[in-house]
Amino acid sequence: MPPVLRRLLSLRHDTALVVSWGWAGFVIGMGGFQLFDGIVSHKVLGIHQIRYGVNILPYDLVWNLSALLLLGIGLWLWRRAKLNMPSVPLG
Repeated sequence: MPPVLRRLLSLRHDTALVVSWGWAGFVIGMGGFQLFDGIVSHKVLGIHQIRYGVNILPYDLVWNLSALLLLGIGLWLWRRAKLNMPSVPLG
């Protein structure tokens, strides 16, 4: 078993890993990466485009709007996890 997976399972077993916070961070990270990729990689640096030889505006809009949607969902999950946080620390 990889050490990272072993550590995550250990955290979960010790109740030090709160799943709702983990999902919030994961989804925020996905949205942030996608937005960074769409703006910086695609537009500023021009490293790669979604498609070549076609009008890419619709693709860019869908890509960046889906990134914002992921960020919004992640922030909603983060807020929900924060509201459900126990008042007494675990452990």
